[in-house]
Amino acid sequence: MADPATQHLAQFNLARLRHGPNDPRLVGFAAGANMIKKAASATPGHVWNEQDVIDESYFATRSVWASLEALETFVYSGIHHRYLKRRLTWFVEDARPNMVLWHVGQGEFPTLAAAGERLDDLRENGPSERAFDFATASTFVICA
Repeated sequence: MADPATQHLAQFNLARLRHGPNDPRLVGFAAGANMIKKAASATPGHVWNEQDVIDESYFATRSVWASLEALETFVYSGIHHRYLKRRLTWFVEDARPNMVLWHVGQGEFPTLAAAGERLDDLRENGPSERAFDFATASTFVICA
């Protein structure tokens, strides 16, 4: 098992947009996404984040955190939580998991392709050390 002191927690979220990225109905979300990215960067325990629009149909976020606690604090408070409660305004509901967590070494930042593989793993095989979610994180998280 990896040394917890050398591990960070990677996060990937993939959501299908209800409207094209230039649709006026997404203006509020687009403005919020920029504010959320800045808020994440200012959060203690935040290491890195990136946002992507994929094929003009999906919005993705990738981030790396020093701990599960830091990520959960960010996700469930402040501006992110306010926008999270409104997600169905901008995104299509999906019964499958749309967020995945996994460990990365310090200084590692997941590519979009690698993050997509982790989400596929969670969707196809369920939670494991390779890919897990908030509900099962306490079983798999090893970072400090």
